[in-house]
Amino acid sequence: MCEATGTVRTECDIDYICQYHVQYGSEHYSIGHIATETIKFGRSKGTLRNILFGCAGSTNLYANGVLGLGASALSLITQLQYSKFSYCIGNISDRSYPYNTLVIGDRIELIGYQTPMIIEDKYYINLESIKIGNKLLNIDSEMFRRKSDYNGGMVLDSGSTCSFISQVALDQFEGETIKIIDLLLVRNSSIKYREYTRLCYNGVLTRDLTGFPTVQFQFQGDATMELTDENIFQQTYDGTFCLAILPSETLRTSISLLGNLMQQYFYIAYDLRDKKLSFQRMDCNIVDDYIHDEL
Repeated sequence: MCEATGTVRTECDIDYICQYHVQYGSEHYSIGHIATETIKFGRSKGTLRNILFGCAGSTNLYANGVLGLGASALSLITQLQYSKFSYCIGNISDRSYPYNTLVIGDRIELIGYQTPMIIEDKYYINLESIKIGNKLLNIDSEMFRRKSDYNGGMVLDSGSTCSFISQVALDQFEGETIKIIDLLLVRNSSIKYREYTRLCYNGVLTRDLTGFPTVQFQFQGDATMELTDENIFQQTYDGTFCLAILPSETLRTSISLLGNLMQQYFYIAYDLRDKKLSFQRMDCNIVDDYIHDEL
């Protein structure tokens, strides 16, 4: 699902019975009642009482649930009032992968590259440049910078598979990608995201795409995220894979979005007090060597 994280509306009647409505992009939604419950995580040392959550009565999301990690008042992170959390996402295509990890607690360490974070309703970072191999794309970094009028910036979204950047930047990214892959594979122009024709090729990503160069996303503070083809492309169907980057304009926004496919194989830590984000490429099965969770 290449949908961006949604916005939440809530309302309560005179009997304090409250409802919520979440819209994900323009196609998916969840509507229901707000309740409180006592919850316990698998490795937690105790129970958490009076945690707000939504009980869906109507939804077209094909998921058992959605965990809110954002900066809104209703998110789990805000309710728990810890200043740090981290996660490591392994192989998204392997549902049996056992080492995907979420850790919430103040003793989390930030390791690897660090970049400043702007905290509003979501978590924003400033992307400064994009390279494909040795080719630096000719993109004005101002289009990626978070501005005082609440435009621009790049949101970290662990709930969206795909990433989104402006059409101007994507045109350059696709142009360089086409130069590399068109000589090797047959393009498939039949797959769309909404009205946008995705850049796709016939083949199996892990078998047929060889030699694609490393992609570098350079963030503020010389924080470089090096991305492989598994971060950049998505096996959409058995015989077709697509570029997993789409234009922000399809979401009717100027904001860019870093989806979970790009975050795959990274340990990512958020420091909400000092407003920093860190990331380090690693196997998720060694995360416990670096952090000690409090939940």
